[in-house]
Amino acid sequence: MCQLDEYLQHLRRASKDYRAKTGCEREQELQASVSKVTQHYTDYYTIKWALAHEDVLAFFCPIWISPLENVYSWVTGWKPSTVFKLGNSIRTNGVPSS
Repeated sequence: MCQLDEYLQHLRRASKDYRAKTGCEREQELQASVSKVTQHYTDYYTIKWALAHEDVLAFFCPIWISPLENVYSWVTGWKPSTVFKLGNSIRTNGVPSS
């Protein structure tokens, strides 16, 4: 998350610089920043998906969520058992139910 924040701050600075001064070098720098952010997201979700196969609850309860946020997710209706209901619905009907 820290790395993502760093990339996004760099992207914002590059975007401001690009608007202030146009040029081929600035455009390449901006494209490189966008590529870094995109690759970061790709890597993050690839790793997260691979880890979900080992422990599905970790997939739905990220470590950066505070205990209070975790409680809110339960209060608002999210429960890990929802995954089992969804999986059963997909298996039997082929389409997720409401």
